[in-house]
Amino acid sequence: MPPKKFKFPLSLSGRRLMSSSDCSLGKDNLRRRLIRIVGDGRCLFRSVAYGACLRAGKPSPSETLQKELADDLRSKVVDEFVRRRSDTEWLVASSQSIY
Repeated sequence: MPPKKFKFPLSLSGRRLMSSSDCSLGKDNLRRRLIRIVGDGRCLFRSVAYGACLRAGKPSPSETLQKELADDLRSKVVDEFVRRRSDTEWLVASSQSIY
């Protein structure tokens, strides 16, 4: 039996999903919205970069800028893991040298 397709609801917790033009990031008027992030192996870092841009009051980053910011963030995280190798070895299952 083929898997069923998942359909996102029109609302989450009673709130309608909004487009990027509906998003307001005022301190007292923070709204949630669903965004799509390219699943290319750096999606966690793309998501963090996207959120950081919005929190800084900058416009939504393009996919190209997301990629650049994500790669920069990933590099910084790897550098920090290497710097704290003795603290983080248990966290990474394989050799950290491949990163």
